[in-house]
Amino acid sequence: MLNRFSMYFIGILLIVVGIRIFSSRVFYTLKFGLVNMGPYHSVIGMIFVIVGLFFVYDITKTIIKDKRKGRSPR
Repeated sequence: MLNRFSMYFIGILLIVVGIRIFSSRVFYTLKFGLVNMGPYHSVIGMIFVIVGLFFVYDITKTIIKDKRKGRSPR
């Protein structure tokens, strides 16, 4: 159960961070301050969103498959 929750959390976090990177060109970090990502910020953001969607899709597919087979979540 915790594994599924953590996969959902990581997937949603990656999607949110990817949308944030996609929409703004400057990214703030605690160590370096404002970091300009240059012309590739949209590509980096889309990579984050795609990986996050893969996480969410994979765990949702697993949950649906387990429910059809009658397995209980652990």
